Amino acid sequence: MEQQSNSPINNLFDLQINEESKQLLLTITKWARIIAILAFISPAISVIKVIIPASRTGNADMIGYQLGGSIVGILVVSIVSIILNVFLYRFATSTAESLQTMSQESFNKGANNMRLYFKMLGILIIVALSLAVLFIFIMLIAVGIGAGMRS
Repeated sequence: MEQQSNSPINNLFDLQINEESKQLLLTITKWARIIAILAFISPAISVIKVIIPASRTGNADMIGYQLGGSIVGILVVSIVSIILNVFLYRFATSTAESLQTMSQESFNKGANNMRLYFKMLGILIIVALSLAVLFIFIMLIAVGIGAGMRS
């Protein structure tokens, strides 16, 4: 006697991708690919935006300081952005390929890349918020120490 279960887990494995779902996923992959490509181009534009105004100042020492600090910051942000968006691009290409070939393996690779993208994004947001709170805390201590020295 075969027992049929209507649990959510069993229903999940019976999930089918119909034509409407396929079109929606294809649209998602197109937009994900566009966003990833723009995110790859953005760091290059940022570097150019730092170098051009710095070269117009004419003061060699000022150019060195401006470029040094700005380029280090831009490089860190650029590297993180590129690594993050590699996962988004891989999601887009693997998922689009899976929808064309109906390959479960490609679909799983795409879903895993999307998982990694959001995992990294979440970690980066937590780190950024933690640093912001730490900065505010340090500023409050500095203001308190400064006010105490004036008294």
